Amino acid sequence: MKVRLVRPLVAEIAQLDTVATEAIDPPGAAASGYDPDFKEPVLASPSPEGAGVSQRQEKPTVRVPAQVEFGPFEQLRQAFSGNLPDSRVVLVMDFDDLDRLGLIDAGGNETLLRPNDRVVQILNARDEVIEAFPDPPGMFITELRPGHGLDADRNIVLAFANEREQGLARGI
Repeated sequence: MKVRLVRPLVAEIAQLDTVATEAIDPPGAAASGYDPDFKEPVLASPSPEGAGVSQRQEKPTVRVPAQVEFGPFEQLRQAFSGNLPDSRVVLVMDFDDLDRLGLIDAGGNETLLRPNDRVVQILNARDEVIEAFPDPPGMFITELRPGHGLDADRNIVLAFANEREQGLARGI
């Protein structure tokens, strides 16, 4: 017996394009769009005094039916650099929907969504935006957890998404 989503909304997700990000040659960086130590997309400055611009490249967005559970949302957290609002969202997605959208790997039978994919916005059934997540700070998937139905069959995946901190959260 499959567990079904209750009143699903639509989550628009931009997947990280690792190949295109790797191919970028930002000015002043080491011939890659990734930081060699942290394995994260680098920030490249268009000029010596300019603000850093992310070299992150994304695939076209996909719209996935999902049950959306909001955790803390823009919760006030004071830090040395000012306020670091904290927000969390959990997306409950059906594997059948992911398969229909081509987001299941045929070989490994697992989702093609990955941590570091960005949740762009949440829409209702009429394509009206319910919640948009500006980037920066961005709402990024940090964990994917498969779930099982009542007959121990895999049928849902939980995607936990969090904002990226934009400042120093604690002292050195």
